[in-house]
Amino acid sequence: MKLARPVSMWQQVADHVRDQILNGTYPAGQPLPSEEALAAEFGVSRPTIREGIKALVAEGLVEVARPKGTTVRDPYGRPTRTERHTGSTIRDDGGWADAGPPNIYRANATVDQAEMLGIPAGEPLLVRAVIQESGGLRRLNRLYVPFSIAEQTPWADDPHLPRPREFYEHFDAEHKLIWTEHVRARMPIGDETTDLRIPPGVALLVVLRLCRLGKGRTSAPETVALEETRQRADQIEVEYPIL
Repeated sequence: MKLARPVSMWQQVADHVRDQILNGTYPAGQPLPSEEALAAEFGVSRPTIREGIKALVAEGLVEVARPKGTTVRDPYGRPTRTERHTGSTIRDDGGWADAGPPNIYRANATVDQAEMLGIPAGEPLLVRAVIQESGGLRRLNRLYVPFSIAEQTPWADDPHLPRPREFYEHFDAEHKLIWTEHVRARMPIGDETTDLRIPPGVALLVVLRLCRLGKGRTSAPETVALEETRQRADQIEVEYPIL
């Protein structure tokens, strides 16, 4: 196939290969032709082919891994796991287990966290952070608790925080718990790519779950914790019932 200007050659390569992936010419799970074969097909140099493939990697359409080479990813593939969040009861752990000892530390609330928790920005938080695994999948789980709340719990003197489920059960005995979840997506940054084994071109799914204590008709609910999970967006979907 002969390419034409003024569109850059690597962009034309990317456009043509993308079309072939989307129409099924190159099916998911199958390797693309070699750089040498593609260079011969398009009549361009191998560096031009690499630039085109790099664009497809950034789009999440192909994955480059040695020794397999460049493999096509399914652009319409459904995530391998569905988690059902009802918002009416304490969420089950869903088979997730800590991959190692949790990291317990103090941090100051960011502006975003403070807004969600209903506290001043910079207020100290007790944080439990850990990598969790389930069925070959990995996620980062963090539990953020304002110090003013942590001081009212059995873990105030350690300082320590249990798994989120155990933390919620402490309040569930005497309060009606109210849940709110925020679901966001962004590209991974820093160590997230290695910690969560995220290939280039794959987004991060972030679920932020607020736990509040139900109050009377005239008082606002008190927010006691913010739980955050981060995971590969191509591996999981979250299902919510509409009542």
